[in-house]
Amino acid sequence: MPAEDYQTSPNGDTSGILIKAPSFSARSVAAVLMALPLCYNTLILLRVPKFQNMFMELLGSKDKLPILALLILDHSMLLLATFWLLAVAAAAVIFFSQRVRKVWITAGLSAFLLAVAGVIISLGIFVPLATLMRQLAGEGN
Repeated sequence: MPAEDYQTSPNGDTSGILIKAPSFSARSVAAVLMALPLCYNTLILLRVPKFQNMFMELLGSKDKLPILALLILDHSMLLLATFWLLAVAAAAVIFFSQRVRKVWITAGLSAFLLAVAGVIISLGIFVPLATLMRQLAGEGN
């Protein structure tokens, strides 16, 4: 294997065990793992204005919505910008870090955070919508 595929031990001495640097394909897999929840969050947050219109038509005002739904409706673009900033920072670490462990920890942690955020956003939008639909269908509370 070429010498440029390896790096010295973390303390810089060359007498230690050589560690294989992560390949481009491993970095790409890590980036894709992070990009999947990012795409989901982007799709949901770009559709928030449609949900806002639905809630306004059905309720008359947003004041009757739970606080989580209000936060998502009012700050969807800020959330989207924050998610993309996190993803860009994580991608920079993934593609420029020389440590295998840092690459996988960064990819896993950012994918986990984005996935959890996607679940919270989905629940924050769809639970009030489902409750409203049940009330309109006459099923009560």
